[in-house]
Amino acid sequence: MAGRIVLVLLFVSGPQAPPEETPQTLVGRFVAGDEGTVPTIRSQGPAVFPLLYPFRKQPRVRDLLRSIREEAASPEDRKLGARLAALKTRLGGGQGTFADTVQSLLGDGVRCVIDPREFEVIASAFVSIPKEGSSLDALEDICAESGTDFAFLYGVVLVARPDRLWPPLPVRRRPLSEAETARAKSLVSKLGSEVPEERDRAAGELRSLGPPVLPVLDGGALNPDPEISGRCRGLAEDLRPKPAPLFVPPAAERQALVGRDRELLASLRSTQTTFQVKDILLRHALKLLLSQVNRTLQSEESSTMGKVPEIKLTFSFRDVSYAAMLSVLTQCAGFDFMVEEGHLVVGPREEILSRLKR
Repeated sequence: MAGRIVLVLLFVSGPQAPPEETPQTLVGRFVAGDEGTVPTIRSQGPAVFPLLYPFRKQPRVRDLLRSIREEAASPEDRKLGARLAALKTRLGGGQGTFADTVQSLLGDGVRCVIDPREFEVIASAFVSIPKEGSSLDALEDICAESGTDFAFLYGVVLVARPDRLWPPLPVRRRPLSEAETARAKSLVSKLGSEVPEERDRAAGELRSLGPPVLPVLDGGALNPDPEISGRCRGLAEDLRPKPAPLFVPPAAERQALVGRDRELLASLRSTQTTFQVKDILLRHALKLLLSQVNRTLQSEESSTMGKVPEIKLTFSFRDVSYAAMLSVLTQCAGFDFMVEEGHLVVGPREEILSRLKR
């Protein structure tokens, strides 16, 4: 019998790319005990904070948050963290407002400023008063309880919502594959599981897919099951791209100033005052603050001050430098300031940066 030759064709695919290591998966591995992820997580900077917040009661996570926060601060502002860590507090427990509790926590040489755009909401929030521990521990506890965070910036401890303090995580650009889309849809159905661990695993895996999973989550938000729709909306809100942080070093700090311009900025840094107002227009607050500096200012018509948004603020600055107050007041509304020919120039951040590059 004639032999037959059977050809067997083996299709061997090329090397497969390793699964994408997202910040979400890295944090998940770290929380599970993988210390090898720490250098990569730290390299993300404060943008990774929202992923760490749910676990910040764990000592390892708290230590990581502290180290990243300190690295983000200037060498001078970094000293604030050391002072707070060295301060011991015994407040006795109970309940108190955020503002009163913070004032009791801080010692001489450490000042706290609350975001003027949300001062009343944050300052009046009731928090649990720590019984004992360092002022840094206590500040972290009350910020966690109130849904806020703090940065060492402008020579003060600045408290604000995290999305106003920190930059967003880099957005994953690669769209979901067909297999990933199918997997995401199956995970959405598990968000309604009666087993909490299964819900959490599904949510964690969906979150690890990043913004490309938003169309699947938006579809899940229409699910008739309120558990599924609610969790999809929450995940989608977390994953939508966030705007750039508002609070950054002011343009004036990046200028190479000489002569009277350098003297003016030095005076702003060294002179302290108390400034407390309620329901004042930002425009008027800036004019009042700038008039106290006792310098000749450009008129509103010849500067960008006329573009200050018509928003009302309530805030309290106690023994804070003019530079810190000016930084917080301008940047809380997306403005900035620089020094030019002996004048303070205030305006929208984009315009100030444009002038800075001339």
